[in-house]
Amino acid sequence: MAAAAALFVAILGTVLKYTENSTYLLYLLSDTIWTWEFSHRQRPEWDARIDRFAQYLVDVARSSDAEEIVVVGHSSGSFLGTEILARALRLDPDLGRHGPRIVLLTIGGNFPIVGFHAASQDFRDDLRLLAVEPSIDWIDCQSRKDVMNFYPFDPIAGHGIDVGAARRNPTIVPVRFREIIRPEHYNLFRWQFFRVHFQFVMANERPHAYDFFMIVCGPIPLSDRMARPEEALAIATGDANAREWAWKRLESADASPANATELDEMEPSARRRG
Repeated sequence: MAAAAALFVAILGTVLKYTENSTYLLYLLSDTIWTWEFSHRQRPEWDARIDRFAQYLVDVARSSDAEEIVVVGHSSGSFLGTEILARALRLDPDLGRHGPRIVLLTIGGNFPIVGFHAASQDFRDDLRLLAVEPSIDWIDCQSRKDVMNFYPFDPIAGHGIDVGAARRNPTIVPVRFREIIRPEHYNLFRWQFFRVHFQFVMANERPHAYDFFMIVCGPIPLSDRMARPEEALAIATGDANAREWAWKRLESADASPANATELDEMEPSARRRG
């Protein structure tokens, strides 16, 4: 019996080792264990790193001459980014009122794997804090095609958090990968779930309002980019006249920023067709 058990374990280990690059099973098991431990505050070393990151964000915001700081959280980074920003706000409640504009961008998020644990009240309190903070912009991008993010999911209402009319964040933006990748390439990986999941942080092949590298490296503030996609694309791809028109539109919009309803309506094609 013991020999049979040992043989089974050896075979299972070999299969897992040589299929990991295609199944990611060991990765997913490790991630599940880590997430459970983190949700129950059993990973103090990670809490310490989040605290250091939060303090670093506060220090940079006080000393930087940048116009905008974008904190990006992809996949499990979505709930880590949320905690970092919430802790930074507790260190400096005026974080978003002086220095650079502070924006949280969560993409391909999986908030419920932490937030749905009964023990995760601290995390839900962080969500509540960001939901009502007027000096911070939070954009949450989701894709129907990505089976590894939660779509459609409201990170606030989905956790049973009700802040009423005080709600400010997040703005939920649907992303349709079919619109940013050429069809011949999209069809090659559309069923490769990890490849699809990581498209959020990979280069576009077609101009689109969602363009990760234009978001983190481009000249247009993130909230403006998401609220005014036509203008953002004109600045990136248009001629001189189109760029001048787009900049004027953005400058005039700054006097009356788009509200959350306008942002939610930015991509009706994604809401209709997924």
